[in-house]
Order: sequence, then structure tokens, then C-alpha cells
Amino acid sequence: MKKKLYQGTTAATTITSLLAATQAHASVVHFDISNAFSASLGGSNVGWDIDDDGTDDANFRVFNTFNDLDVVDANGANFGGVVAGNDLVNQSTGYVVSASRAFDGSITFLYSGAFRDLSGWTSGVSGYFGFRFDSGGTKYGWAQATVTANSGVTITEWAYEDSGASIEVGVVPEPAGAATGLGLLALGAAGVRRWRGHRSSRS
Repeated sequence: MKKKLYQGTTAATTITSLLAATQAHASVVHFDISNAFSASLGGSNVGWDIDDDGTDDANFRVFNTFNDLDVVDANGANFGGVVAGNDLVNQSTGYVVSASRAFDGSITFLYSGAFRDLSGWTSGVSGYFGFRFDSGGTKYGWAQATVTANSGVTITEWAYEDSGASIEVGVVPEPAGAATGLGLLALGAAGVRRWRGHRSSRS
């Protein structure tokens, strides 16, 4: 009896932990590669509507006289990228973007076609940066970007934590049904049989 109780408690605890981990990402809003856009030297300014509410939260500005491209806050959204000093840092996946980081709301990617306020970036190679913006409160997010000298910037994808909590670079929402799958995995074969039997009895 004690052994069965222990096993059951362990399974329940495991499921609770797995579900909690899944729910922790439940409020992450993700925009994939289908939403990618570019701002290019020789082109026009490009707005970035981070939360897709119809109002730009940041603006990629192109100054063709100086071959200059920067990103700034738009419409009072308090946009800012995570910086070290004045430089936008290329972050590794897993880096935590939160209120404890330093942010700058005006970052020059290219000046005279060359890299300007950037740290750890390689021309033509994608990287990640953290950011914040205001949408009914401060939100924290990450973006994947490729900066190419004498060309421009492409934002490939991005995500933000809608609850206002911190977010790890690279985190996206769990796929639909992940919680159920993880729960069944934790239950094991006996749990799967019980779950199937329960479903059959309701059919």
C-alpha cells in the first residue's frame, strides 16, 4: 500500500511539475518567420507592430544621406533593446530578458553602411536581442535578426511574455496538446490505459 501510494504521489507530482512548466509559457506570444520583415539602406522607414494591435511600437528609420539605419521607440511604447553600454548585444538562447537589464530606446545598426551600436554580431549571420515595450504595461521579449553591412536588418521572428514576466531568449509557446502528452508520459502505460478507458466510457 505504501509503495502504491508513493508511486501515485510521485506521478501526480511529476504531472503537476510538467503542467506548471507548460503553463509557464502559456502567456508567451510568438510571431514566426511568416511575419519576417526587412529595413534596407536605400529604402524607406519600416514600422514594427510588436503585438499586432495596429499601432507600431518601434520604428526602423533609414537615413539614406548617411547610409544610416537605426531603430527607435514609436508612439510612446517605451521600446528599448537590451544593451551593454550603448551597444545592442547579440544574446544566446536562454538569456533572461527582464526589468533588471539595461535598455536603450535609440540604437544605430548601421552608419555609413558599417556596424555601429552592436556587440557580438556578425554581418549576414542571424542572432538574437532582447527588448521591452509597453502594451498595457511593460512586456519583455526577444527577436531574431540578421544585420548585414551595407544592406540592412531583417527581423525573422520574435516573441514576448504577455503577462509582463521575464522571458528567456528563444522561448516559444508550448504546442497544443503538449500538457496532455506530458501528463500521459508521466502516468506511464497504466495511466494511458485508464485515460483511454475514461475516454471510451464517454463515447
